[in-house]
Amino acid sequence: MVKWCENLYLEQKMKKIMSFFMVFFLANFLNAETPEHTKEAKPLATQEQPQAAQPKEQDQENKKVLIVGTNSNYKPFSYIGMSFEPIGFEIDLINAIAQKAGFEYEIKDMNFDKIISSIQDESIDMGLSSISITEERKALVDFSHPYFQTKTVYLKKANNGKIKDKESLNGKIVSAQKETVFEKIASSIEGAQIEPFNTPDIGIMNLKQNKVDAIILDLIVANDYLSKNKDLVKFFEEGDGTEGFGIAFTKSKNEALIAKINEALEELKSDGTYDNLLTKYHLK
Repeated sequence: MVKWCENLYLEQKMKKIMSFFMVFFLANFLNAETPEHTKEAKPLATQEQPQAAQPKEQDQENKKVLIVGTNSNYKPFSYIGMSFEPIGFEIDLINAIAQKAGFEYEIKDMNFDKIISSIQDESIDMGLSSISITEERKALVDFSHPYFQTKTVYLKKANNGKIKDKESLNGKIVSAQKETVFEKIASSIEGAQIEPFNTPDIGIMNLKQNKVDAIILDLIVANDYLSKNKDLVKFFEEGDGTEGFGIAFTKSKNEALIAKINEALEELKSDGTYDNLLTKYHLK
């Protein structure tokens, strides 16, 4: 009996010792360092290499959609159609250019006198709104090649016999659209009082209501109004002293894009698309 108890005691003690060694071995196994060939590779700490700055002239090209600012109150170049969307010669032209040059665009309708400043602060990518290329503007923005050349005309009421030529505007109220070459031309008339307007519609209305004595407009735009207002007549015509209409861009930032647009414009002239647009909008 004693022998059996001693054997039982020894057996239980051995089990405890074996259990201790098993736990000890397992703990050491789990905490052991993983062999070198099975470690997950960790990158060495290195100084971050700065990425090369992207040339600013590529900024526009890398945008998915370019914002094109226009004033849609200048028929037939840009105006609101029956679908309440901008249409016209310039809208069709930029669409054709975009297809050739390979970019997407979105039209943003805005006041003409805000377009140049919006190009400068880059809230729009380009301005397409019968913007005449002048030396003064070339100091502020870059331009594409000219896409249209026009003339300046002076309108008055048909029954106004006092105004016969440009010189007779001395002492009269002359109106022209804000921030256009026509406002500058009006300002050069000796003795004239200048009354600027925001849109040609307002200018024509003021003339018809005898609020002004004459207004100065682009020839093409004026012809459209004359065809609908028989009480108005043209009494003087001259060149506008500019290089023509151009697409405007932020200064010194879009050389590559401008080159593509100029190339597309030349292709449109060569393949007949440009002439077809001139015919469509009675610009020939």
